[in-house]
Amino acid sequence: MELPHNMTYGDIYHQMEVEFSHYNFKEARVPILEQSFSKAVSESYHLLDKNLPLPAYDQCLHASHLFNVLDARGTLSVAIRYIAEVRGLAKACFKAWNCFYKIKQRERVNERAFIQGLLGKIPFLLQEKAAARWRVLTESLLKEMSLSFTEAWVYVTPRRLVLQVTDMPSIQPRQLITKRGPRVGCPEAELEGFFEVLRGFTARLYLHPNV
Repeated sequence: MELPHNMTYGDIYHQMEVEFSHYNFKEARVPILEQSFSKAVSESYHLLDKNLPLPAYDQCLHASHLFNVLDARGTLSVAIRYIAEVRGLAKACFKAWNCFYKIKQRERVNERAFIQGLLGKIPFLLQEKAAARWRVLTESLLKEMSLSFTEAWVYVTPRRLVLQVTDMPSIQPRQLITKRGPRVGCPEAELEGFFEVLRGFTARLYLHPNV
């Protein structure tokens, strides 16, 4: 389908915006929306129980949309409860996805890792140099993180850099690192200084300190 070059967003979507605005603010039936919201939340939790985090998240988005329509109708006397319910559901979906898919990733080694970078702001004549620099920095970072790999390659396309790393494990090898803490009874400032150093140290290792 060919469209005129001078056609605007309003030419295509104006009527849709008018009708949906009228629906959201005037015609949406609150009882049905509330029932649909409860059903979407229930379905999402049901899918989480079945280890299907992505369909569960789709239902979470549906519940979030229904909340927005209910809010537009001005009928939410306890909006904070709906917000908390959607937020808690979104967190549950992420935790399920993180657990389910990270476990699968840990079971696989010798995979190829791909990272894309956009080239919109890199001049054409500097793209090859940027690709080489990216490869060097990536290899250095992987070695610093004790992640073994066979080779790293960077491919240059008109709009993207694509980094490929082969034979890289999905997790870092376990390490035990001991840091001596401040003396017992030290001043509060010294203790806070130690925690600040610890946070920086763990951030460099992509860890989270229990402090």
